[in-house]
This record gives sequence, C-alpha cells and structure tokens, in this order.
Amino acid sequence: MLEQAVKFIDKDNNVIKKISNGKFKEIKAIDESEFLEKIQGVEFITLSDVSNPLLGDTGATYIFSPQKGAKKEMLAELESNMEYYSSFKKDVRDNPGSGAAGGVGYALYGYFKATFYPGIDYILDLIDFDKLVNNYDYIITGEGKVDIQSLLGKVIFKIASRCGNKKVIVVCALNDLDNVNLKDYNIDKLYSVVSSDRNVTKEDSMNNPEECFRVLLKEEVL
Repeated sequence: MLEQAVKFIDKDNNVIKKISNGKFKEIKAIDESEFLEKIQGVEFITLSDVSNPLLGDTGATYIFSPQKGAKKEMLAELESNMEYYSSFKKDVRDNPGSGAAGGVGYALYGYFKATFYPGIDYILDLIDFDKLVNNYDYIITGEGKVDIQSLLGKVIFKIASRCGNKKVIVVCALNDLDNVNLKDYNIDKLYSVVSSDRNVTKEDSMNNPEECFRVLLKEEVL
C-alpha cells in the first residue's frame, strides 16, 4: 500500500511505525525508493483552498492546529517537530499550500511531486463562472465560520474577487472578522447567524440551525 511505501528510519535503522508529529524527531533517514517506484508514471494534481506555507505564523501549526484542539502551550513544540521533519525536503516547505491540511500539502509537494491549483479557481473555471456570473445581479455565497483563514484564498473571497461589479452577499454561521473592511474584498454585506444583537449563540446555531437561520432571514434580510 502507498501509505507504507515511504519508510521513516530511526537511529537504530528500524522503521518507525504509525508516524506522527510526536515521532518526527526520531526520524534519521527517509527511504522513499519503493514509493517512487509505485507511483512512477502517475501524475498527481492537488486542489487546495489555502495558500499557507508549512511553517511560521501563517503555517500549519499556528493557523490550523488550534482548530483541531491543540493548546497554545503545545504550539511551539508542534512547530519545532514540523520544522525538523520538513528539513528532509526544505525546498518545498515554503510553497503556497504546503501548510494545507496540517502539512499534507508539504508531503504532496515533496513526495508525490504534485501540481497544485487553487481549488476554488479550478472549480470556477470548470463551470465557466466568469461567464455565468453575468446572468445575475447578486451573488450569494457562504461559509460555516468566516475568519482570518477566509482571507487566505478560501471559497467566499475567491468568488468575491471574480464577481466584478456584482453585489456579493456572504451568509455564515459565525463571523470572526469584525475589524476587517469587507469592501476591500468586494463583499457588500455579511450576515451572521450567531449574533449578540439577536441573542443567538454558537450553541443555539449548532443545536437549532434551521430555526436560527429563519430568525436571521426574518430580522436581517426580509
């Protein structure tokens, strides 16, 4: 199987099983010969909705791991482990998208030799979005939570950037961009289901999404 073909070797020349961030610094060598043989002649295309590098303030550790439950005090160690692991293929760790999916993008660049495309641009081109958008006056898009990651090439902002002078409306469950001028991103209005003005909490939205969305429609839109 492909996931077993790349062998991570420790100082005793043993293969490290069930590799994880916590085991990265045990790696002393990487044997990818079997893997390269298996994928010979195969072209890999990767669609990524973020352009984050692997390391640094906008990398996999500091942007994505807190969402997955990592505590603040864990981040420096996670980043150090990731930096060590990526030292085996330094030339791709700054590539746009190498930090996607917790660093999976780095592995796809370094080991699969994948060609990367911005995911949403690829899809929008497939549906001829630039022509399609001319048929409408308003473009409505959305995301579960709109935050700083959304500014790094995700769906809603890519769509907005390709809408020209059309009015773009974003609907989300939770808005974490209170200090951002959305006009700078070609967005005319953002509606958030979670709102202190309407006394709707995150928990309310998750437990009763339809009811909360109807409240939003009634009080903010209609």
